[in-house]
Amino acid sequence: MHCRFCKTKLTHQVIDLESCPPANAYLTNPNLVEAYYPLQVYVCTNCYLVQTLDYVSPGEIFNKNYAFISSASQTWKQHCEDYTASVINKLRLASGSSVVEIGSNDGILLRCFAENQMNVLGIDPAASTTDYKEKGLKLVDEFFNAELTESLTLKGVKADLIIANNVIAHVPDVNSFVTGIKRLLGSKGIATIELPHLLNLIRYNQFDTIYHEHFSYFSLTVLKKIFSTHQLKIFDVEELSIHGGSIRIYVTHQENEITETDSFRKILEQEAEVGVETLEYYSHLQLFSYKIKSDFLLWLMNTLNDRKKVMAYGAAAKGNTLLNYCGIKKDMIPMIADVTPKKQGKYLPGSRIRIVDESAIAEYKPDFIVVLPWNYKTEIDQRLANTKEWGCKLVYLIPELVID
Repeated sequence: MHCRFCKTKLTHQVIDLESCPPANAYLTNPNLVEAYYPLQVYVCTNCYLVQTLDYVSPGEIFNKNYAFISSASQTWKQHCEDYTASVINKLRLASGSSVVEIGSNDGILLRCFAENQMNVLGIDPAASTTDYKEKGLKLVDEFFNAELTESLTLKGVKADLIIANNVIAHVPDVNSFVTGIKRLLGSKGIATIELPHLLNLIRYNQFDTIYHEHFSYFSLTVLKKIFSTHQLKIFDVEELSIHGGSIRIYVTHQENEITETDSFRKILEQEAEVGVETLEYYSHLQLFSYKIKSDFLLWLMNTLNDRKKVMAYGAAAKGNTLLNYCGIKKDMIPMIADVTPKKQGKYLPGSRIRIVDESAIAEYKPDFIVVLPWNYKTEIDQRLANTKEWGCKLVYLIPELVID
């Protein structure tokens, strides 16, 4: 395979998480046959884009059965509200401004802009058209790429603001994606793009954020190269706590006279200091992931041998990567609670652990709950506070095994 940005042949492996099903391919029956694909990550020795080898097509992942729902998290709801207020003020958007969101999911963020009387459009191949119609939102139910934006611009669509939150990592053809942003962006328009920061993945051993759905893992250094190639420039960056440490980049046309901020230059300097453009920087992730795996398995075996009851919480994609890498099955963890109705009653891919409603926690009264979506720790700690009544403890595995 060749680099999805610069086309250099990929030769340097960062991590091999072995074979597993797609992380969001939840099962309706625990006896169904699943397709397993290798989960391997390489770094390009030319441009240093970190990326998975291609085994699964986007159409197999993002379809009507896609189970992730943004509004299931109160933390994300608040994040959307805070972002809307901030960006409207920062970019001086007004009633009638054109806002396009790529990867709009269930429309929770677009609705914030619609409530401010802006013209909104969502683009998402896995979104629910029924929900959009009920919310009065417009949707293009397709993959975002250069071809799509060519047809949209012919219809007169130009955006004052393009939003792409946690979506650029999901794109197999990053050049087509950025070309599409270039075409759809108004002459003075701004695009804001949120994504997990590669530095946090390496620093905090976040190997569970690697799954087939995520095709690339970005440093700001690589993002600058990609956008510059397409006559766009990043001029500002904000560091965010969401999803275990993300960045929000601000992008505009290269010819626009907008000065690069100190925060943009600071992060580039940080990345240069740690060596994101050296192979050595990526050499420890495999070892650290194995340590987490061995620590978890040793703790789990000892706990089960002591006849303690264990269940899990949060049927997140990252949890499926971790469970499958560790070889966990339903005989070790019998159930996992989740607040998303679309997931309840189904089974995790690979491990085949049954997904139940939160009410099952009080009925089962586990001694330990393994929390998989560590990026929502504060919210989940609050939701599970009542489990302390019977002495239950919460177990987190990233960046290391911690029992609260």
